[in-house]
Amino acid sequence: MVMDEISQDAFDYLGVTVPIVTIMAPVGATLGSHFHRHVLASFIYILDTVALVTAFIILPLGTTLILVSVAIICGGFIFFGVLTYLGSKTIAEYERTGVVDAYEEKQEVMKANGNCVATVNGGCDNLGAVL
Repeated sequence: MVMDEISQDAFDYLGVTVPIVTIMAPVGATLGSHFHRHVLASFIYILDTVALVTAFIILPLGTTLILVSVAIICGGFIFFGVLTYLGSKTIAEYERTGVVDAYEEKQEVMKANGNCVATVNGGCDNLGAVL
């Protein structure tokens, strides 16, 4: 029943990807554990840029498609630039008003009282809130 609804090409592509994923996923996990997250992010930026430039070179693009592509990329830069700016302002405001210090003091009190479950980033969560 399922074989009739999915083309043979789809199954062939799946068969090709299985060995690649089973070999390269552990390699990627090992490399990911050895590099800092900023280095990994830089690799992604470089690979995405190469893919974009290569696509622009290889694919035949009309004027409209080029303009729309450039507008989307510029819009993304503007959108995420604004988000970064607003995030920096918010962090600076939290640091100025002492909200961050109050949070850290609460974390220390929770650790001292034993009401804490360690989190990934070294903080703690209140056990009572979970139960």
